[in-house]
Amino acid sequence: MASAEHALYARLQAVTGVTDLVSTRVFPLRDDTGDPPARPYVMYERLGTTPKRTLTGKAYSEINLRLYMTTDGYDAGLALSSAVEAALDDWSGSSGGVTVLAVMLVTEFDLPSDTPGVIRRVADYEIWTDEGA
Repeated sequence: MASAEHALYARLQAVTGVTDLVSTRVFPLRDDTGDPPARPYVMYERLGTTPKRTLTGKAYSEINLRLYMTTDGYDAGLALSSAVEAALDDWSGSSGGVTVLAVMLVTEFDLPSDTPGVIRRVADYEIWTDEGA
């Protein structure tokens, strides 16, 4: 079944501003038991889904996705988050078998890292899709 995650992945892989930085290293969130992928990379997870309804039924789904962008160095972190924002914010269209009605950046912040020089930037996006409509 196509999902907002499929649309996000397809969109990030289709934008050269992102792939020039991470190549194909865009992944769903995975556990930390294995070796981390080579940096830089983007991981994503679904935080929640809110169906939006009208009197005639379900109109669309509001999906909250969190992206974790991990890079070597602060400037590389800024470059990657800027490329991802340029690819996603205010975007609409069809991608990964899902119709995306709107994408909005909600918040962005940095997380501490246990590894010196490694930057972990987090961005929360709200995506409106026809998923499940």
